[in-house]
Amino acid sequence: ELNDSLNNSNNNNNNNNSNSNNNIYINYNNCNYLPPEILLQIFRQLSIKDLGRVMQVCKQWNEVAQFEIIWFDICFINGWRVRSRRNHFQFSWQNVVRFMPSISKAWLKGQFLQRTFIGHDEGVVDLAYTEKYLISASLDRTLRVWSIEDSKTIHILKGHTHKLGCVKLVNENIIASASYDKKIRLWNIEEGKCMNLLSGHIGAVVGLITIDNGSTLVSRSRDGSFRTWDVSSGNCLTTIKAHQESITSTKAFKNQNVIITSSRDGLLKLWDLRASDNFIRKFEGHTREINCFQILPTAQPTIVSGSSDKSFRFWDIGTGNCIADASNSGSIYTCAVDKNNAINNGTVRAFFGCEDGLLCEWQPNSNNNEKIRNFTGHTLSVNSVRFRENRLVSGALDRTIRIWDPETMLSYVPYTHGDVVRIVKLDSLQLWSGSHDTTICNFDFGGARPKQKCLIS
Repeated sequence: ELNDSLNNSNNNNNNNNSNSNNNIYINYNNCNYLPPEILLQIFRQLSIKDLGRVMQVCKQWNEVAQFEIIWFDICFINGWRVRSRRNHFQFSWQNVVRFMPSISKAWLKGQFLQRTFIGHDEGVVDLAYTEKYLISASLDRTLRVWSIEDSKTIHILKGHTHKLGCVKLVNENIIASASYDKKIRLWNIEEGKCMNLLSGHIGAVVGLITIDNGSTLVSRSRDGSFRTWDVSSGNCLTTIKAHQESITSTKAFKNQNVIITSSRDGLLKLWDLRASDNFIRKFEGHTREINCFQILPTAQPTIVSGSSDKSFRFWDIGTGNCIADASNSGSIYTCAVDKNNAINNGTVRAFFGCEDGLLCEWQPNSNNNEKIRNFTGHTLSVNSVRFRENRLVSGALDRTIRIWDPETMLSYVPYTHGDVVRIVKLDSLQLWSGSHDTTICNFDFGGARPKQKCLIS
């Protein structure tokens, strides 16, 4: 219906206005002489269906309804993110809205264009990408910068003396890499050169996040500490000995000066980087290492966590209390959450990758009548889970990637790697996977989509 409305508007925007006035909820006589600025604010409040209708009313309305900010708002509200625009439809946010229904069908039906990036000598452990470049981190101690356009290596970034832990996109031209050599390096993507070397950790550096719009880098280490760094100067701003054992995950919260950490010591901790005493509170309940957690942007922000004690827990950030918990048959290694659902409906929906190959959906609440569903398909431990726009993707030790329909719990396997799948990432148009078989695969659902043979479970 949207496509019909948009197509009709492009062909008939000079049609008789009186034929269209009855289809919308705006009085044409009152709005006909409003300035474009006012019309723009009105149109930003309309649904997709009504936008298609107002575009058919008259030439002026059609021109105002073409403003990209209107369509960007719709994409933002629906969580439609587009990072790489290679070989896709002529890009505009209106076209993203126009073609998203067909792209969603392509995800469900397994219609995609697949490419493989080959070059690393050992396994791929992490990925980052911009509109033009793919960046991969490997156990072979190098990073590679690839051209997304032609799948060729542009730069091989050397300097680390031990395997890579992760790579983080700081901005469109700078990446940061963390290594088991206890160092962090900042790289210029275009030039392929190391800009700065950050030293200070006494244990392997295994994770990075950015805060303050990319001006500050936060690193976590197996030495139990996290550090903040000024990206422009490379200076260490803060060092906090957060845990007695390795930090397993770090995330920024709210205004991005508040940090949450998880550890092998079984604790989650909340820190305020602005306060003289950085520690705020701890979250106690897990009896073994916490392998993953996610922050949910509900009205009262909450956390879900998964642990090797075979449980997942639901926490109140404001008090540190455990609101709900549930158990599983095996350790829990990775998790993802439905953030749009949390924002729009205030409900919690989390997906956990488990040791026994299960992908578990948990919908906890404070009334202890949580909903649990087990997605079966993987035969070995699930290493990586991503959820976005009602698309659920997982990668596992059984070498497979699975794309799931979260409603029916059915899945298909777009590809089987030659070794363990270490990382999966996705946006609105494409899926990436990195494996210990040294390769990276890209599945493009937004460009040419020859039908692929998929295994349906």
